[in-house]
Amino acid sequence: MKKVYNNNDFFKSIIKDLEKGDKVSFLVKGNSMLPFLIDGKTEVFLERKCQLKRYDICLFQYNDKFVLHRLIGVKKDKFIYRGDNSYGLEYVSKDDIYACVYQYITNGKTIKTNKICYKLKVRCFMAYKGLKRVARKILKR
Repeated sequence: MKKVYNNNDFFKSIIKDLEKGDKVSFLVKGNSMLPFLIDGKTEVFLERKCQLKRYDICLFQYNDKFVLHRLIGVKKDKFIYRGDNSYGLEYVSKDDIYACVYQYITNGKTIKTNKICYKLKVRCFMAYKGLKRVARKILKR
């Protein structure tokens, strides 16, 4: 039997499990993290104990919503997040960050986010995305 939960109830349950020290997993919903995380096809695995590093994918609360996006920087006491498939930024305090993705499964393939190969792929993608954005601004002139 299929059960459907609203997002807030679902993530509150996830956070309770994380606070108990459990690792959790779920299928992602939405397209903001394409091409790495695919709506309804990628299962992410999270753990609460994580040292926040640039390009980590984290679960956090922003404007009363739970979001799974990539850490792109830190400014003073705020962590800056953005979806891989979006340009908007989210400025989040450390208290609003709940967990980090340590691996995910897409199309039957397990991707561990601490592996050098994955980190290199993410850095190349982020560099390309930055160049693409600059080129778009120049071409608009």
